[in-house]
Amino acid sequence: MKREADEYVCRRGMPYAILRPGPLSDDAARGTVAIADELTQHKPAV
Repeated sequence: MKREADEYVCRRGMPYAILRPGPLSDDAARGTVAIADELTQHKPAV
């Protein structure tokens, strides 16, 4: 459902921002965010 909602928003022709969470881990927080101006496939770091 999330993908369908994202595609719907993209087709509306209005400015938008889609937030997607990264992978979860038990590691210490890094305090950073990644910003992209186009859709990319997320590949988790190992």
